Amino acid sequence: MRYAISAWVAGGLFLAACSDAPDAPVAEAAPAATTGESQFPADGPVEARVEYYVTRLGPQLPMPINASVVMDRVSRNGLEIELHYTVHDSTITSQQVESFADQTAPGQTCNNAMTAGMVRDGAAFRYSYDGPGLQRPVSVVIDHC
Repeated sequence: MRYAISAWVAGGLFLAACSDAPDAPVAEAAPAATTGESQFPADGPVEARVEYYVTRLGPQLPMPINASVVMDRVSRNGLEIELHYTVHDSTITSQQVESFADQTAPGQTCNNAMTAGMVRDGAAFRYSYDGPGLQRPVSVVIDHC
């Protein structure tokens, strides 16, 4: 099944709820260490870890996060990984998404050993949200833990 998350997704999806909207945006799926030739280069250069993360997560997309949000792409710009979400619920506002992302993105990045290590070594995670109901796109960058 295309939505199945394989063994490299650490802890599954980090699901959380925004207190103002029951189906608010949630965070990332993180590729985890595996065995074999596709093993996460945990001790390798941060560039290799960023590339591994993006290339392993990309084929899983689009990934429904909940009834309102879909993670639809992942990309990289140097050492910055952008996780892009589309919010399909027009009742969720930009302010709600911004508040949610400000409160949850740091923990979702820094409480995962793999992503925290990447940030510690110079990578950054950008959580970007847009959608037809949002007044403006929302973007939060985590560049330190």
